[in-house]
Amino acid sequence: MQANEQAFPFPVPERLLTSRPPSSEADEQSLEQLLRTFDRHVDGETETLRSYGHLAATATDPAVALLMDLVVEDEQRHHELLRRMASRLRDALEWTHSPDALPTSAVPPGQEHAGDAVTLLRYIREEEASAAQLRALAKQNARLYGGLFALLLQTMALDNEKHARILRFVCQRMVCKV
Repeated sequence: MQANEQAFPFPVPERLLTSRPPSSEADEQSLEQLLRTFDRHVDGETETLRSYGHLAATATDPAVALLMDLVVEDEQRHHELLRRMASRLRDALEWTHSPDALPTSAVPPGQEHAGDAVTLLRYIREEEASAAQLRALAKQNARLYGGLFALLLQTMALDNEKHARILRFVCQRMVCKV
């Protein structure tokens, strides 16, 4: 089972993942169910986000405060992305256009930036290489400052891997071969 299947136990047809409104009642129900899931997740995380912020602000250990600030930043970004995704789904269901909805439309054919493909492929390789280097550094320095440096290096490696995945998606949207 993939990660998105755990979070969203129902399938969303690929044709619904465009900027067009749903074409049938079943499509509309799938989008409504996904929208309710997003809304519940955002509502549920609001208190958690507040608690994380309080922990960051009141921590007496500066390393704990730093780490909790990093978690809060990530959670705030996730919260905002889910809110924008929910807005996009509402737009599809209600045939509206919200300025803060997540943008989803692709560039019309012929307007891709083929010259950017080489650059993007280089960036992907750099992000992957950086992740490997950071993991090696984390392993070599596993005990430094009680494991704090290793933890930070490992989370940075995860970010690099995330960046590589994002860049691969960008490349696919621009019709790159990856």
